[in-house]
Amino acid sequence: MALAIHTFLRTCELTLARREQHDGRETLVFNFTPRPDAQFANNEKYIAQLTGQIWIDAQDRIVTRLAGWPMSGANNANPPSQQVKDLLPFTSR
Repeated sequence: MALAIHTFLRTCELTLARREQHDGRETLVFNFTPRPDAQFANNEKYIAQLTGQIWIDAQDRIVTRLAGWPMSGANNANPPSQQVKDLLPFTSR
């Protein structure tokens, strides 16, 4: 199964959490939660059960990392320490 980043960007609410430096480059870190009205294909429905963070290179505007974990009762943007799953590895330049 291939992970389509555009699906996360299209179906999730993004909130800027912080800015970080990685390899001398500014990176924007966004918390994500699925939009309540988002429509998912059958192979994308797992996204509706996730919350997490997306790292975007500020200059190139490309996703460099995506980490997600199951939502608890509240839309928790902080990862439970044992359940974090990197869905897209961070790529260094």
